[in-house]
Amino acid sequence: MNKKLAHLLLALIPLLLTPLLSFVLFEGLLNLGGGEKDIIWAIVWAVWSLTFAISALVLIWRNWALKRWVWRSAMVATGGMLMLSVLVFGV
Repeated sequence: MNKKLAHLLLALIPLLLTPLLSFVLFEGLLNLGGGEKDIIWAIVWAVWSLTFAISALVLIWRNWALKRWVWRSAMVATGGMLMLSVLVFGV
């Protein structure tokens, strides 16, 4: 059970860092060169990390190995962002 708890905490790290990234971008401590467009990166990060966390939770629940669930969750989150960009922007 401790192993699952450690994996769960690892899966939630990107989601837990989202408020910190948003704060740093909003205060101008981190400048990505976009001005107000930096806020969009915070939204993209939040959506990606939420998708990663949900996918990881499902895979951890199914007892996948660490390397497998991290890789698969990252791919699912990235693919989800690509699909969302196609739907929203028609790219």
